[in-house]
Amino acid sequence: SYSDQLAGRDDSNDRPGPLLRALRLIEADPSANLGLEQLALQAGCSCRSLQRYFAQHVGMAPRDYVERIKLAGAHEDLRRESPATATVTSVAHRWGFEHVSRFAGVYRRRYGQTPSKTLRQSP
Repeated sequence: SYSDQLAGRDDSNDRPGPLLRALRLIEADPSANLGLEQLALQAGCSCRSLQRYFAQHVGMAPRDYVERIKLAGAHEDLRRESPATATVTSVAHRWGFEHVSRFAGVYRRRYGQTPSKTLRQSP
C-alpha cells in the first residue's frame, strides 16, 4: 500500500473499512478511471464519508491520492524503461493519463523535471 508512504504515517489499524476498500481498489488498478461516486459505491459508503476518511486518514482528497499513485507508477516506468522502446505518451496512457500535456505539467510540478528528461536519463 502506498497510502502510508504518501501520508508519511502508519495508522492502517485505525482506518475505516470503506477507506481500506477504496485504497485497495485504487492500488489494484491505478490506471482505472475511478471517480468519487464509483469509489464510494464500491467501498460501501457515501461520497462525503469517503472524502472525510481520505482527509482524516490519508491527508488528501481521493482524486489527489489517485493522481499521486498514477504519477508514482509513471515515474517508475519512465526511470526503468529505455527511450528506444518507450515514449512519454505510451507511459502516460498506460497509467490512465489521457492528456499528455496535462500529465507533463503535473509530472514536472511533482518531480521537478519533464517526463521526457526522466526517460532520457533511464538506463
